[in-house]
Amino acid sequence: MKNRPCVRPSVLIALGLLLFLAIPIVRNWFESHMTRHMLVQLPLITAAGWLLAGGRGSAQASPLRAWNAYGLAGLLFSVLATSFWMIPRAIDAARLLPWAEAAKFASLLAAGAAFRYSWPLAGRVVQAFFLGNWCWMAAVVGLLYQDAPTRLCAVYLADEQINAGFWLVVAALLAFLAWCCDLWWSGDLQRLLGDDPAPMGTADHVKS
Repeated sequence: MKNRPCVRPSVLIALGLLLFLAIPIVRNWFESHMTRHMLVQLPLITAAGWLLAGGRGSAQASPLRAWNAYGLAGLLFSVLATSFWMIPRAIDAARLLPWAEAAKFASLLAAGAAFRYSWPLAGRVVQAFFLGNWCWMAAVVGLLYQDAPTRLCAVYLADEQINAGFWLVVAALLAFLAWCCDLWWSGDLQRLLGDDPAPMGTADHVKS
């Protein structure tokens, strides 16, 4: 008798996280405050997509790799999907319209999965381009939320908007700082600056 394929723990964790986030009381609690909505719920949905992608194997084995050379298509989609849900009208729609809420969950799950498949395929230059653009965009949106003279989101108060904008800037800075630390710890920074003769890790050396 053939052994049944085992479900990876990451998939079970992702499904449990999604079920938790989909509970109406939990969902309403997250979305009742702008900071929890943007800085907690949205990243958790994206993380669930990242975990679900772990059940499909490594980036090298992905059936979508043929059109995702160097992770370009996947990273572009991830940046566009996550950036879209920073737009005030999109946040309002997700709070008020069931179809927009469903689109939010679906697009962020896909963004998380695309990121997991694409990030290892990208070299440091490609990573810097996409991450730098996302961090810059998030920081600018965060500053706009803080400095806007009026409410940009109809469903949230002005003080919530300012608070969410502040933490969005912090999140952008922390994301870029984390990547810089990884660049340094991996030794790629020294190789990039020419201090180490060993070749810098690229898409040809993908971690499984």
